[in-house]
Amino acid sequence: MSFINQHSFTLDAAAALGILALVLFRDGVQRSDWLALGALALGLALAFLLLRPGPSTYNAAQQVRARIGAGKPVLLVFQSNY
Repeated sequence: MSFINQHSFTLDAAAALGILALVLFRDGVQRSDWLALGALALGLALAFLLLRPGPSTYNAAQQVRARIGAGKPVLLVFQSNY
């Protein structure tokens, strides 16, 4: 189950590409079919690269503790890639 959890975007993207390929190629393979499939693949790749979580803005726990103790309200957001 953790494999599905960790790779859900990849599995969903593969399913979307497969379903679109089945729909487009059922009446023969045409150039426009390949363009549509390529556009979906490019869009999914760009979405993955642009929307994936990045590294923390703070490198050390001391930086976080200093911000919390500075007397200002702090919103802590905990995020996991999985």
